[in-house]
Amino acid sequence: MNGMTPYVDFADSKGPLLWFIYGVGYLISPYNYIGVFWLSVILYSFVYFWIYKTSNIFLNDPRLSFICAILLSLSFFCPWFHDEVRAEDWCQLFISWSLYRACDMIYGSNTRHNYYLSFSIFGLCLLATLLIKYNITVMLAGIVAYCFYYAIRKRISLYKIFISSISGAFLGVLPFMLYFLYKGNLSDFINEYFLNTFKTIQDSNSISNYIHEWLLTMGHPERMILFALSIAGALLMGKSVKNDKYFFLYSFLCFYAIAIHHAFEFYLCSCLIFILWFIISFVSRYKDYMRGKKNIIVLAATVLAFITIFNYTFAGGYLINNLFFKDTQYRKDLYNIGYLMSQVPKPTIIYFQSTDHGYGVLADALPGSKYWSSQTGATTEMEQVQVHDVLSGKSDFVMIDNVKSPLSKKITLLEQSGYHKCYSYQTRKYIYELYTKKQLKPIPDNFHVTWKNIILKRNFIRQDTPN
Repeated sequence: MNGMTPYVDFADSKGPLLWFIYGVGYLISPYNYIGVFWLSVILYSFVYFWIYKTSNIFLNDPRLSFICAILLSLSFFCPWFHDEVRAEDWCQLFISWSLYRACDMIYGSNTRHNYYLSFSIFGLCLLATLLIKYNITVMLAGIVAYCFYYAIRKRISLYKIFISSISGAFLGVLPFMLYFLYKGNLSDFINEYFLNTFKTIQDSNSISNYIHEWLLTMGHPERMILFALSIAGALLMGKSVKNDKYFFLYSFLCFYAIAIHHAFEFYLCSCLIFILWFIISFVSRYKDYMRGKKNIIVLAATVLAFITIFNYTFAGGYLINNLFFKDTQYRKDLYNIGYLMSQVPKPTIIYFQSTDHGYGVLADALPGSKYWSSQTGATTEMEQVQVHDVLSGKSDFVMIDNVKSPLSKKITLLEQSGYHKCYSYQTRKYIYELYTKKQLKPIPDNFHVTWKNIILKRNFIRQDTPN
């Protein structure tokens, strides 16, 4: 798209399947994330389907299983962990699908389970998560390994299920391999996504830090609640089945033990699905109070209202405001920046020693550097490339902040490169400044973006920008 090649013209610590998903979202709605929103709606429709199917294995009651899916929404969209759609969300489909196949294999009533189909799906799901965010592949591999162990116990051919897994993975990777071979960037993909990304997460004190991260569970109430509910649910589920009693505990720990490493709260989104064990146990215990149609409708309405109110009022993370309904100062600053950048057709931007906050989306902006956004744990080479591209002055806009380092040195560097400040704003803790070499028209006093503009106008910024 736009003549740019992934991992050559732009690179980040994310896989090509994620780029593809967001590329489809871009084609639907290039000036905002509405396209991505509708893709996420489709995604979670399938996720809830697999949650429903998984619940029904243990409850054997469609209504109760539907209730479990509804209640899990409280976990999936809890703003303690989930503040926007991220890579972890796109992996939920493959996690939930794999979890269903695993539970159906181990606990399902069908004595003629298709092991080869299940392992083909496991291979596909492992490959899909590998092409989105590969630490989740490691988590999911723990569940797949248990299924191999279970299949061997059942005297299923190890050779055949292994070939099935490879076949599923091959089907998933084939389109991407053909693309990389056609574009000639296979080595760039391997170098950037695997080698360079791995360098960004290395830590000389990894063992001591990892122990500290486990102890942090006790110091964060939200993590403690997630951990306690998942463990309690796993133990309750273990008591309710006749075989493989520790699979539930094992599956959760496979995810949690990896998710907490260097973890921001949103990294734990991949673990939220395991609260399902507690929900199934809870629904099973109080099933007599939940079966009625009216009860289901009331429950669904209550859950929806609670999630809406909780997310609307919650102030956490860097996105401290609802940008759709709340006409806040943060939102005004966001659209003011979009107004300025939209005066340049297809502008380029670099987030200099900063992370991408989505300002460029409003103006259909493109990366101004291979490392247009600073990655967490960026290598010296990444930093040098970004500095070089800033000094070259080839980017139309440069955004800086004082989140990780003071502004003074960055400002001096930008001014030496011919940039001047065109916009700045301040949050409770940090200062953000936008620089450019362009001569831009000032923002009119009457410029204002409403939620109606967002819905009804394909490009609500550019249509209001002076010619």
